[in-house]
Amino acid sequence: VSTVAYSGITSNYNNVTGTLTFTGPGSEAMYSLLLNGVKYINRANDVGGLDPPFQLVEFLVSDGVGTSIAANVTVHFININDAPVLTIGDGDRVSNYTEGNPPLNVSRSILIVDSDDMNLEGATIILSGAEDGDDIMAVTGMNIFAGQPVRMGNQLTLTLNGTALRTAYQTALASISYQNHHSHPAMFVASTKTLTFTVHDGQNVSNEVEVTINFLP
Repeated sequence: VSTVAYSGITSNYNNVTGTLTFTGPGSEAMYSLLLNGVKYINRANDVGGLDPPFQLVEFLVSDGVGTSIAANVTVHFININDAPVLTIGDGDRVSNYTEGNPPLNVSRSILIVDSDDMNLEGATIILSGAEDGDDIMAVTGMNIFAGQPVRMGNQLTLTLNGTALRTAYQTALASISYQNHHSHPAMFVASTKTLTFTVHDGQNVSNEVEVTINFLP
């Protein structure tokens, strides 16, 4: 669309053919300014998937008798990756765990959105405030290249790796369970723990989603 307008010259854009037309009498200088004001926008979210990865823009002018030779401009697309986005329902942001109970599913409502990628490459779940040898965190649903939880200080980290559909990762994260084997966990550690979830698409890491676990004696 041109950002310049002149009295007596009208513009029309055809969405089907992608043709912008200026009509009306005007000097060469006026039309030069009009054409120099033309801007190109592509609203596709993933231009990296377009074929070909460029657009040819053709300029033609007419004096009412004849039409000029086309002047061509090539617009090359540069794709910008969008990071995945994690959300979880308010009802899952805080979970209560009673000592001695079986594993508790803590992330049933987690959702993953990635506007320009159907696949993900990995996920990380970190349990903060972990108790040595007593906390258990596991993927009870679809297992996507899940390794064993790794402990470092009071953190327990479970990592999922490998290319898989975004929906498969969502199923896996929604199945994360927590359990503590100690008979009186609140006597040895803080009465709350935090699970932090992130995913990545190979280029960008998502936002963090946190779940708080409260111990009930």
